[in-house]
Amino acid sequence: MESILPSALNPLRHRTYRFLLLGGFATNISNSIFTMVVTWFILETTNRADVAALAQTAFSSPVFVFSLASGVLADHLSKRALQLVGQSVFVAVGGALSLSFFHASPNAATLLLLSFALGASGTLRAPAWQASVAKLVPPNDCAGAYSLNTAGFNLARIVGPGIAAWLVVAASPFATALAATLLAFPLFLALLLSPEWEIHEPFGREALGSLRAWRMSIAEALARRGIAPLLAGVANASFWTCSTIALLPAIVAARPDADAKLYAALLICYGSGSLLVLPMLGNARRAARSRTILAIGMSCSALSVGALALSPSDFSIVCASFLVSGGAYTAIFSTTTLLLQIAAADRANGVVFSLYQICFHGGVALGGALWGLACAMNGLTTTFAIASAGCAVSASALIFGDRLRLETIGPYLGERLSHETTPETDKMEPRDE
Repeated sequence: MESILPSALNPLRHRTYRFLLLGGFATNISNSIFTMVVTWFILETTNRADVAALAQTAFSSPVFVFSLASGVLADHLSKRALQLVGQSVFVAVGGALSLSFFHASPNAATLLLLSFALGASGTLRAPAWQASVAKLVPPNDCAGAYSLNTAGFNLARIVGPGIAAWLVVAASPFATALAATLLAFPLFLALLLSPEWEIHEPFGREALGSLRAWRMSIAEALARRGIAPLLAGVANASFWTCSTIALLPAIVAARPDADAKLYAALLICYGSGSLLVLPMLGNARRAARSRTILAIGMSCSALSVGALALSPSDFSIVCASFLVSGGAYTAIFSTTTLLLQIAAADRANGVVFSLYQICFHGGVALGGALWGLACAMNGLTTTFAIASAGCAVSASALIFGDRLRLETIGPYLGERLSHETTPETDKMEPRDE
């Protein structure tokens, strides 16, 4: 039997993908640091957990404004150029955020506005990157490449908060934000110095100014059966599962020993749970239906959030709940990402992934605002109980959807996930361009 490890690392044979992955990992660490320092600074200066929860909304809401346009642009223009522009904006806004901490104590509105700008830069870059992966590695390596992307993202959620907590305590918010800005440079350099890779732009830049071409891009993206219900399922899952992170400021603020290290420790638990699940997902996808994996993920989310509702002040239970929640998050959204890649039309990948970003981050942005508001009105216990019930209902819909004749997410839910190809369709050599 083949070892799982080599196949999981096969995408790293391809030089351009390898450099972009490592640069993206550094940027994800940077983004995690920015998210934590902004959220913690707002919580510390305002002492309001509901306002601190809006940081998550600020980072996620630009998707509504920019994601669809960036997806259409990714299908018409150079994906490398779009990523380079997005990363340039990220570096510039990170520098502005650092200066705001250096010259004064910024108010919550300023921090939320700059967080929105950081989220906008990521929104411009994300669809182009996701649509590029399948062209930077051969078909047999696609599943491994998306798993490595997820692993890098989740590892950054462990490393980033740890760096942020240490710098906030040992130095200052300015030093923390400056370090995050510097970490954004590797991806900028990787994009700037890497050669232009060959990716066929399906619609052509000459049609970019045509409104009809934009409508065709979106129509083609939604033409494949199962895309629309899959996107609806993603929005539903992200709304309910984001309650854990959205209410993290409230959990920390409720404790007498609240500090940046405690905040970072819980974020690290969440990221660790994500990493622990990744090695198991490969075997699970070969053995189980995708509907089963998603149902287990939503059920674990319901149990972990329910445990928080019962004991929001017990630190050991809170840590265990964040560990389980992080694992459930990875199982759900790495599975839906692969399902989307299978279902997407090749000629509209950028738009498909931008719609995915809208649904995913839309649920997170809405959840960040509503969970914080619900907590301010009803308290932690009631709010977590509502979130747990929502996760449980979603899990039930996945389990019993066939019996109730509900198309809960899409036609691929009954199939095992596979990116296996025939020798005739997988003759790509490792790319060392």
